[in-house]
Amino acid sequence: MNEKQKIDLIKKILIKIKPELKTKLHNSKNNLILDGLIDSFDIINILIELNLLSRKKINPNKINKDFFSNAKKISKLLD
Repeated sequence: MNEKQKIDLIKKILIKIKPELKTKLHNSKNNLILDGLIDSFDIINILIELNLLSRKKINPNKINKDFFSNAKKISKLLD
């Protein structure tokens, strides 16, 4: 899966979890955490979806809030 496909997948997951993000994801200046667009429960849901779709375990030691600032950074969890 290339970088664009990963980012598109993350955007679909984010929209599935919070449909109101659909209009916000196009602005790369939005920080999902700092702007209050997602919270800790959303992060857990994102991780669950990533585990289900990728069938890959995500190392919890590599997770921090900075990974959830935008779709591109979240996609790095799939590497």
